[in-house]
Amino acid sequence: MALKHWQHGDYPTAADFNAIKAALDALYAQTGSAEVNAAVCYRRETVQGFYFVHKLTYLIYLIQAPETDGSIEDPAGVGETVSLPTGAGFLYYDLSSVEWLFPGKIYQVQGVTTCIEDMVSL
Repeated sequence: MALKHWQHGDYPTAADFNAIKAALDALYAQTGSAEVNAAVCYRRETVQGFYFVHKLTYLIYLIQAPETDGSIEDPAGVGETVSLPTGAGFLYYDLSSVEWLFPGKIYQVQGVTTCIEDMVSL
């Protein structure tokens, strides 16, 4: 199903909205109604942590059992490990407070269930 490519000055019609709804329904059917459906997949037991190339301001993360202690680590082993605060539900961490983390730097997030970088905090 191809969605309309919008141009400046276009006005949506009912048919356009129906096409968007159909596409969203198809996505929902594929992803299900999982409580967490972030852009970064759940970590599998065979993969340790999540790797990111730092670009955005905030790390949004979730810590659920069996995970207990989240951290941000420098894979190069140069920067000090930063502990993530714990709490209920999704939390955020301001990545600008990590001294060794600069845009384009690869970093690893350990001990979280799922996470994603975002421009805005929760």
